[in-house]
Amino acid sequence: MFTLKDIVSKNSATHLEDSAAIKSALTALKYYDDTLTGLHAYGDKSLFESIKNFQKDNLLKVDGIIKPDGPTQSTIKQRLAENKEAESAFNIFWNRRRDMVEANTIDADKYFHCLANYEATEQGWDRSAIDLSTMREVYGLLKGDELSDIREDLRANKHGRSSAKSKKYNSAKEACAIYRPRGLDEKY
Repeated sequence: MFTLKDIVSKNSATHLEDSAAIKSALTALKYYDDTLTGLHAYGDKSLFESIKNFQKDNLLKVDGIIKPDGPTQSTIKQRLAENKEAESAFNIFWNRRRDMVEANTIDADKYFHCLANYEATEQGWDRSAIDLSTMREVYGLLKGDELSDIREDLRANKHGRSSAKSKKYNSAKEACAIYRPRGLDEKY
């Protein structure tokens, strides 16, 4: 699941998707701290410090660089696999993102956000759900999404989490049906 398009380093152009994937993984593993910067997809000082801290703690070369299929990326994958909460939360969000892109349906984002938050919370990982979904919304703000759309996304995220906690629904699809757009393939 945790794949990169290109090298990620302080001195190179970084794909936003790569930066977002690394921040998501390191947030799930409790290495990325967004307290000072907010959670966004751009490479920042906190990202490269957290990469270095991860490398140091895992006896890797401490250079703040992650190469596709290199030792740091491989070790992140391994640590995600060892930490079921982190791995599951990361995979839930990444899979729902993939589904959303694949579905390519107007207004489907809130539905998929709700599903991811419901599923992560249902697994007992609501803190990871909050971290990962907040990162997505801050990224949306930075890339120019409308503030009203971001508020609606946050509402859908919260609905997913609170619905899972309420235990009133039989499934994420049932809980998130209010966000399901017309025309969305039934497989979702």
